[in-house]
Amino acid sequence: KLVNDSLGHTAGDEVLTTVADRLRAVTRPGDTIARVGADEFVIVCERPGSLSTILSVADRLTEAMREPFTSESGEVFLTASLGLALSTPDLDGPSLLSNADAAMYRAKQRGRSRLEMYDSAMQASAHDRLSLGSDLRGAVDRGELSLVYQPIVALVSGTVVGAEALCRWHHPVRGDVPPSVFIPVAEETGSILDIGRWVLETALSELAPLGAPGRDPFTLSVNVSARQLDDPALVARVVSALRSHGWPAEQLCLELTETALTEDLDIALRTLVRLRATGARIAVDDFGTGYSSLTHLQRLPIDAIKIDRSFVQGLDEGGGTDRSTIATAVLGIAQAMGLDAVAEGVETPGQLHALRELGCALGQGYLFSVPVPAEAMLGAERARIRN
Repeated sequence: KLVNDSLGHTAGDEVLTTVADRLRAVTRPGDTIARVGADEFVIVCERPGSLSTILSVADRLTEAMREPFTSESGEVFLTASLGLALSTPDLDGPSLLSNADAAMYRAKQRGRSRLEMYDSAMQASAHDRLSLGSDLRGAVDRGELSLVYQPIVALVSGTVVGAEALCRWHHPVRGDVPPSVFIPVAEETGSILDIGRWVLETALSELAPLGAPGRDPFTLSVNVSARQLDDPALVARVVSALRSHGWPAEQLCLELTETALTEDLDIALRTLVRLRATGARIAVDDFGTGYSSLTHLQRLPIDAIKIDRSFVQGLDEGGGTDRSTIATAVLGIAQAMGLDAVAEGVETPGQLHALRELGCALGQGYLFSVPVPAEAMLGAERARIRN
C-alpha cells in the first residue's frame, strides 16, 4: 500500500511482478508459487528434502527481497516476513497454510525481515487471541473497560494544558490485560469500532467540566485506529459526541499512529480532511517509529506530532546519540512545518531540560504524572483554581 500511495499503482504492479520473478529465481524446479493476498505469497515445496535444504531456500528468499526494487518512479526497498511450516501425514492443506500464516504473523511481531518456523505454541497463541477477541466483544456492555488520563504539560511553566485518554481492560478471569495485548486484537476483530466509540463518549463525559466555557483551554486527546479511519460513520460520531457533551471541537485532539496514516493514504487523507472540518485537531502519534515521509506529512491536515518515548529517552544519554539526534530532527521538522510537538515518555529532569533547550513546548510522562482516573484530573483542576 505504501508503494501504491507514494509512487502510484503502476509502480506497485511493477514491484509485485519483480517480486514474483525473484521468487521464481531462488526457488527450485517443482516448487509452486502462488499469490494469495495483496502482498502475500505462498511457496509449496512438494519435495522439501532435508530441513537444511528448506532453510537454504528461505535464506535465498530473504536475501532476494533485500535488494532494492527499481521502477520508472525510483528505487523501492522492501522487507519480507517469512513463516515456515512443515507438513505431516495427518495434516491437511488448509491446516498447513494456517500454520505457515501463524509463523509469518510471529515474524512480523518480532520485527519483520526474518524467518519464523511454526511450532505448537504459535497455535496456542492464535487460540489465545481468538479467545481474547471473543471476550472483547462484550467488554463494553459488561463494564469491564475504564479510562485513565495522562496529563499533558507546558514544559516551561509546568501547567497542565490537556490529557490523553488511555483505555484499560480488567478481564474477569485474566485480570488487567495490557493495552499492548488487547488493542491489536480489537483491531483484528473489529471490536475497536465499539471500543473507540465508547472511549470518545466516556472521555468527553468524564472530563466535561474541563471543557466548560470560561475555563482555560484544555485539550483532550483520544486515540483513533486505522480501522476507525475506514469507518464511514466516524466523522458523524465525533460531531455527535462533541454536541452531546458540549465540548469545544478545537479542544479535542484525535491521535493516529504513522502506521494508521500510511496503510491507505488516500482514505486517511479524505477522512482527516472531514475530521479537521469539524474543528478538531489531528496529531501523529509515536512519530519517528513508522514509515511516513515528509511528503506524506505535507499532504495530511495535521496540527501536531508526538515524539516517541524511545527517542526522548536518549536525550539525557549525552549528545550525539542516535536517539537524541532523531529527537532533535523531529523537533526541527515540527518547527519548520508550523506543527506543535509533544514529547512522550518524559521521565527525568535531564530529559525535561534537554527538551526545553530544544524548544519543545509540550510533554507528558511519569516525571509529571502517571495516568490517573478522571476524578483525580478534576480534583487537580479544582485545587489549581483554589490556589
